[in-house]
Amino acid sequence: MSLYGAVDPQNGDHFFLEFPHLNTDCFQIFINQFSTQFSESLNVMVLDNGRFHQAKKLEIPDNVILLFLPPYSPELNLIERLWQDLKAKLFCQAYDTIEAMQKKITEIIHAYSTTTIAKITGFSFFVKTDNVI
Repeated sequence: MSLYGAVDPQNGDHFFLEFPHLNTDCFQIFINQFSTQFSESLNVMVLDNGRFHQAKKLEIPDNVILLFLPPYSPELNLIERLWQDLKAKLFCQAYDTIEAMQKKITEIIHAYSTTTIAKITGFSFFVKTDNVI
């Protein structure tokens, strides 16, 4: 299972989908559904340089802008702190099957509130600035 996610660090809005693979086809479905969910806004999605994020066959919706981070800089991607929190909650117990672990991941993701997500991902030096470019 692969978990795809997007968060707004200012207000904690979030969007997660689970897929069987981490690949271009699944990412396309993710950004299409994300675009539909947040159709009334222009959305900047910060991404690492994974191959499937940059595939030539991707069709980027008009209300989504992909912003790629420099290589080897996960500390700049705000959702990475959420993934760390998820892993910490997930790995505090043993699972008998992969399915049991997948179920726990789903439970954890659904338990996150917008307030919690904003606290985890909302670094003040990233989301609050007086400089507008």
